Amino acid sequence: MNPFLIMLLFLELNQDLRNPVLAGFLSKPTLRAVPGNVVTTGNQVAFFCEGPSEAKEYHLYKLGSQDYLIPTALLETENKAIFSISLVQWHNSGQYWCSYASTSGTSENSDILELVVTGVYTSRLTLSAIPSPVVTAGEHVTLQCVSKEPYNMSILMKDGEKFSSPEPLQKIYSDQFGALFSVGPVTPNQRWRFTCYGYSLSSPQLWSVSSNQLELLVSGTLHKPTIWAEPGSVITSGSYVTIWCEATLPTLIYLIYKDGNPEPWDQQNQIVYNNKAKLTISSMTELNTGRYHCYSYTITGWTERSDTLELVVTGVYNKPKLLILQDPVVTVGMTVTLSCTSNHSYNWFLLTKNDQKSSIHRTSQDKHTRLFLAKFQVRPMAFSQRWRFRCYGYYTSNPQVWSEGSDLLELLISGKLKKPTLRAEPGSVIASGNNVTILCEGTKGNQPMYFLYKEGSPAPWESQTPKDPGNKAMFSIASMEKHHAGKYRCYSYNSVGWSERSDMLELVVTGVYSSKVTLSAVSSPVVTSGGHVTLQCVSQQAYTSFILVKDNEKFSRLVSSRDTYPKRLEAYFTVGPVTHNERWRFTCYGYYWSSSQLWSAPSNELELLVSGTLHKPTIWAHPGSLITSESPVTIWCEGTLESLMYVIYKEGSPEPSYTQTQTDHNNKAQFSIPSVTRLNAGRYNCYSYNYAGWTERSDTLELVVTGVHHGKPTLSALPSPVVTSGGKVTLKCVSSKGYDWFTLTGADQNFSSPQKAQFIHTGQSLALFPEITVASSKSGPFRCYGYYTNSPHVWSEASDPLEIHVSGSVNSSIGGQYRCLGAHSSSSEWSAPSDPLDILVTGYPAVTPNLSVHPGTNVSLGENVTLLCQSSAPVDTFLLFKEGAAHPYLHQKLQFQDLQNQAEFSISSVTSALGGSYVCFGSQSSSPYLLSYPSVPVEIIVSGPARYQKAVIGVSVAFFLLLFFLTIFLLLRLRHQNKDRKGVQTETHLQHPTDSVTRDKSHQKSSKPAPAIQEEVLYATVKVTQHADSMELDVLRIHEKDSSKDLYAQVKPCRLRRAEATSSSLMPKELPDSNNTQGKGGKVLVEQADTTDDSNDVTYAQLCILTPRQGQVNLSAFRQKSPS
Repeated sequence: MNPFLIMLLFLELNQDLRNPVLAGFLSKPTLRAVPGNVVTTGNQVAFFCEGPSEAKEYHLYKLGSQDYLIPTALLETENKAIFSISLVQWHNSGQYWCSYASTSGTSENSDILELVVTGVYTSRLTLSAIPSPVVTAGEHVTLQCVSKEPYNMSILMKDGEKFSSPEPLQKIYSDQFGALFSVGPVTPNQRWRFTCYGYSLSSPQLWSVSSNQLELLVSGTLHKPTIWAEPGSVITSGSYVTIWCEATLPTLIYLIYKDGNPEPWDQQNQIVYNNKAKLTISSMTELNTGRYHCYSYTITGWTERSDTLELVVTGVYNKPKLLILQDPVVTVGMTVTLSCTSNHSYNWFLLTKNDQKSSIHRTSQDKHTRLFLAKFQVRPMAFSQRWRFRCYGYYTSNPQVWSEGSDLLELLISGKLKKPTLRAEPGSVIASGNNVTILCEGTKGNQPMYFLYKEGSPAPWESQTPKDPGNKAMFSIASMEKHHAGKYRCYSYNSVGWSERSDMLELVVTGVYSSKVTLSAVSSPVVTSGGHVTLQCVSQQAYTSFILVKDNEKFSRLVSSRDTYPKRLEAYFTVGPVTHNERWRFTCYGYYWSSSQLWSAPSNELELLVSGTLHKPTIWAHPGSLITSESPVTIWCEGTLESLMYVIYKEGSPEPSYTQTQTDHNNKAQFSIPSVTRLNAGRYNCYSYNYAGWTERSDTLELVVTGVHHGKPTLSALPSPVVTSGGKVTLKCVSSKGYDWFTLTGADQNFSSPQKAQFIHTGQSLALFPEITVASSKSGPFRCYGYYTNSPHVWSEASDPLEIHVSGSVNSSIGGQYRCLGAHSSSSEWSAPSDPLDILVTGYPAVTPNLSVHPGTNVSLGENVTLLCQSSAPVDTFLLFKEGAAHPYLHQKLQFQDLQNQAEFSISSVTSALGGSYVCFGSQSSSPYLLSYPSVPVEIIVSGPARYQKAVIGVSVAFFLLLFFLTIFLLLRLRHQNKDRKGVQTETHLQHPTDSVTRDKSHQKSSKPAPAIQEEVLYATVKVTQHADSMELDVLRIHEKDSSKDLYAQVKPCRLRRAEATSSSLMPKELPDSNNTQGKGGKVLVEQADTTDDSNDVTYAQLCILTPRQGQVNLSAFRQKSPS
């Protein structure tokens, strides 16, 4: 069943039968509509036709329709029929009646029911009360129904029922039509809610939409409710406000009414707020201002109306200024005059105290300033109160619309409580744009409120109540500007009253003037503990005064500036006595008398270095104290783990050069100079500071910058760069530049005593460094520099390096077999190794073998010659060298059975190529790269026959004999080879060079230092030459076809400059193998690679042992007296 019908049946079951059947005839039925006969289009309506118990059939009729409606439901027990319309439309309006039929016949028709459909016309009407919807009980009120649509008639409805007969709509304005209805007398024990409709005479059952509902507010006799506003009755434009209405009795409805409105402002069926109702205005405007009342309705009727709430909106017009005509710090009982002024022509000014109206004054206009103003006199009368004031302006025509409120002016009462403490963090001297926090701290006790007052201000700067339990307030200035500078005091207030004012805090803004000042120590910033120092503050700006600041706090009184040079002003400050247990950091500022809290930008910070009593730190430079110009250098200062800070000071500077605060507790600090210049040269000391105070100053580090003066000097040795061990040499440094001094450095870059320059007739300057003792096998390299007297730490470019060699002092460990490898600078891959290079060192063992020639040193062509090399010490290997050969000319290893310590080198069929000087060496096979001293050289002279005929005869004879001896020679040769197989005691190898590939393989398989050569039969003569004064041994590879591939090595003193051992992982496999066969083992020396910009260039590693002399064995070097 339809839910609507169920509801209707429920309503009908609770009604009594109102139409009993009369005996003797059929009574007419009763027809009514539920919920009423005025129905809005689209809603539901049901017709109830009720007859006697004998009624069997019901019919519903509509005027103008030939058909009747059959009931949608029949309630036989109730004698009712229901005719439902689920969706009412305009055509459902009209006049309806019903009848029923029984066994006795058909009844007469019911009374006519007129069904009205509303909402057919969309033009809405407005219903209002004239003059007000507020009515006293028993009085009448006139209601007006107004429409813009020209309806013919208007009708008034009360609670959904027709209240009065229709009234015609009269034209009241050009576009408005209205009708008046009189209501009354009204009673307070019921509600009076009305609506009105309009319709046309042509269709009286088709009405317009409903007007607004108007409820009359009947001021009854019950206790009136209370009305108030939160947060107050004076509301800033755009802010929210809540109007509350509270009754004392259980209330069914609340109504809030604004004076002048035609209907109540708001209506609430309110029970959830504890007998309170609220009206919220989310954004206050001028339309919301006015006088408000509220009413409440209970089951017994209406209450009296509440008191009036006057709601004011502020901020509609520009705010005036509220000033005190004297200091805002006052005493109790003092009369104070406040002035409210504005350039707007307000009619009235209003003064509020603690947001409550205090007094109102009509404005007047000042003749001079043309400002509108009003004066108010107030008189604080108690320590325990706060005296906060604002003023507003408004016009007579709109008294609830005010201007924006003036700034709050609070009178500060100088009371009797203990004064608070005022301070600033990080200090009272603040750079422009930085933040500062002003702290005001009072005594503990009741929760206080703090006020900050700036001298000269018309009102307190700011007030604050600490949120957390405490006794101090923090007033923050996010960005310090000029107007923040000044003198401040603070006050505190609590429930007991006001405190005394605090001491004054002077807040200073720096950086107002961009012209910077300079601070320096007159003599030096290094001071001994207990001493005094004078500081000088200088500026180009014409400041009237200077002031000295220590750690952001004023240190000295101001000092007037004085002119010393054109456009330069300065002031002097005396500091002391200084102590070593604290830091002494200073800056200075300049300012003008007219604005003493506005200072210049700060000077440089100057920290005094107090030479204390703690253990001094250590200072050094890396990579050294001698640095080429534009190279990087790092100065290190190392102290104790307790050090908090390190300071580097350059002698002669007006301030420390570098300061570093220690954070990682590694007891050292570094000061890096990425590119040194002449300005960085000088004498440096370092200091460290910890909780106990300052240390002593460190030792002095002299930092020298070289390469500043172009034009390097020339360094040479007198008489020669070759000396005997323990000998002395004089070094001469010469330059075409007019240097005042020259200095000399050795391999460890230690400085010699500088020598004053001497000027010679050529225009050059020179200096001699005499009697330099050379003790090692090699000294140097030495370099010399020139410099001027006025810059002793700024040197010229270095001279070319000079090495001093000591004869006869090569280390035996240099002997061995070497290879080198190359690599590109852009790649980690190495090339294949070079051909091996043998380095032979003489003097091990320390014996000199004897070399003799048989039959003599003068040999004819084609003759045989034998060279006999004998040793006084046991050796098992002999080598024969010829001048000009790159390798041993002949090499012979003795068998174990041979105990004669000698070897014969036989040369058959001497040719002219065999002529020359020869020496021999002895060696042990266990150390093949260590040779004895060389023998005395012998010279073999090869000569031809006396006459040409001898040669012809000799050749002829030799030709015929050759055939004869050839057969015999072959037989003997075969026999000789058989004997060799049986064990010949001496084996001779005559060696000639082979290609590099063969040499590599022979060196990998044998420890012999030279390859084999082919035998020849030569004729020669022998000649012994005289000894030479010195001896060198040069070893050179036989030239290959490509001479550019020759490798050479030189056994003599040579400095291995930054040499590093080549990683075994990068060496070819054959190198370690060959090294293992060399007794003590060969060494691989790699000189630091040169790099080029071209990525295709190969970086070469050079092996350097002795200075090469074009691969020639210089026998003149052997012509010396051999050591015994």
